[in-house]
Amino acid sequence: MRFVRIPILAGALALAPLVGQAAGEDGSDLAAPLRAAADALASVAPKSDPMKPLTEVVGLLSQVVERARLSPDVRKRVDGAHAGLRKGAWSSEPAAVGELNEAYAALNGGRRFAFPPGVRSGEQAREAYRREVDRAVDALEKGRPADAAKPILESLLLVTTRMETH
Repeated sequence: MRFVRIPILAGALALAPLVGQAAGEDGSDLAAPLRAAADALASVAPKSDPMKPLTEVVGLLSQVVERARLSPDVRKRVDGAHAGLRKGAWSSEPAAVGELNEAYAALNGGRRFAFPPGVRSGEQAREAYRREVDRAVDALEKGRPADAAKPILESLLLVTTRMETH
């Protein structure tokens, strides 16, 4: 009987790391960090540098896209945006936003980002931003990373796209 228990216990211990990895694959562990990074991005003072919280949110989006197993094109674009932002230079921000726009179009049937109807002021854009963050956090808490990717992208594009262009 002793020989039976040892192999079973050894097998269970060998699988323990895999069980731990699977627990976070649903994205639920990203909900709280997303909320914190998105709140930091929303509360950036007008003359302070938003690069750090922006980079954090895009990094979390990269993890969400990977866990959701979205198309390689979406992953490539989001990862490209994240890599550009990690450089920390403002000169990389327009290219990163371009990559996020391309990722959004790939997730949205080729349609480009546009401000939601009725969003005409900064305050309305902040409210729309918070709604999208709430949708993404809710999806992550429910273990649905694929449903979180688009709202995260929309929230990012709401804060990085000039309203005058729409």
